[in-house]
Amino acid sequence: MPHFFISSKSLKHNKINIVDENNIFHIAITLRCKVNEIIKLIDENHVVYEVNIDNISKKIIETTVLKSYKSKRISPYNISLAHGVLNSDDEYDVIKMATELGISTIYPIVTDNSSVKKDIVLKKISKFEKIAYEAAKQCERANIPNIIAKRTLDDLVCDKSFDKVFIFSEIEEKYTLKDYFKENIINKNDNILIVIGPEGGFSKREFEMFKQFKLPQFTLGNLILKAPTACVASISNLLYALNWYG
Repeated sequence: MPHFFISSKSLKHNKINIVDENNIFHIAITLRCKVNEIIKLIDENHVVYEVNIDNISKKIIETTVLKSYKSKRISPYNISLAHGVLNSDDEYDVIKMATELGISTIYPIVTDNSSVKKDIVLKKISKFEKIAYEAAKQCERANIPNIIAKRTLDDLVCDKSFDKVFIFSEIEEKYTLKDYFKENIINKNDNILIVIGPEGGFSKREFEMFKQFKLPQFTLGNLILKAPTACVASISNLLYALNWYG
């Protein structure tokens, strides 16, 4: 069962009242939860509350806290994803899967070869945020990723707030993350950016920019991957290299 995001201010005398309409609808109508069933809630401090449902009405669900504990379902690394924004269904899939993989910030960026225009991206921000929110609930993630669409590839790759920038591209045939980690160390407090191009790949100008800033480029294997697959593969490979999976 997914958990539901609440404010810590909702907790009063070991009771939590759920008044958010979306949460009430999901719990009472979609999941058909009943009185005396146990559900999970989580607040902005990443504290999970296992609660018993005491009463359900159209405007409020009253619960009693049975136990609480700090969630462990959060990435120990601050990893962001900047990717060439895709057409609707593919873009929704990328946001959903990046959320499930623990990405902290998602940048749907318009690159030289993107087929989606900037104004279209900005109009869909609320939809992107809703998808990330629902995905975070479903996978019981402790936090919700930020979705930022006003940045460009050019300003992201030269942003000195990122300690490490990883470019994954189809033209790199040999250099892998395994090669990189033989000579480099990443600390848990490092701010990391993964960059993936659109379906049409990066432009010549963009590749020249990567060289100018001496950003490492990596291969994901000999096969040419579709952009959504490349996003998931790059995140998964980096997490594996960082030994997050233990």
